[in-house]
Amino acid sequence: PGLKNSEEYVAARVGKARDKDRQAEKEYWAHLKKFKEEVKSVFKLPQDSYAGKRSVQEEINEKVEKGQRALQETDEAYQNWLKEMERRQQERIQDKLQQRRNEIDDLNNRKLEMQASLQQELTDKAAGFKEKEKAYWNWLADAKQAVAARPGVAPLYKFDGKSVEELVAEK
Repeated sequence: PGLKNSEEYVAARVGKARDKDRQAEKEYWAHLKKFKEEVKSVFKLPQDSYAGKRSVQEEINEKVEKGQRALQETDEAYQNWLKEMERRQQERIQDKLQQRRNEIDDLNNRKLEMQASLQQELTDKAAGFKEKEKAYWNWLADAKQAVAARPGVAPLYKFDGKSVEELVAEK
């Protein structure tokens, strides 16, 4: 009654469990083989949704080309717009320059007209001044003669002091 050798007992139990597992595995594989042979599969893969379609790389290339064409068209439109803006700016500059030249010409013409008008006015006034000047000098000469013709009324002042030469000589 009792165990004499525990290792043998454990080994015997492990052996039985291993045999039991091997038997269960054989049954499983036999059942699986029988199932595969007897049963036909009803599962079918769905139709390939990519069948007949172009490859992804072709689609990518097409989109790239389309994008590049759009960029090129946009760039051409922008370059044309820049040229048009430059042309308009040049026209505006030329218009402003022509307007400025016209203003300068008008100013020079007015300046010449004013100078001519001033010269004419000065010439006209000069003729009038010469007559007035002549009349003034005639009046002044007559006035001087009239004053010189009057008899003197003030007594002559007699200086009793010494002259400057005498004062210098004394020193």
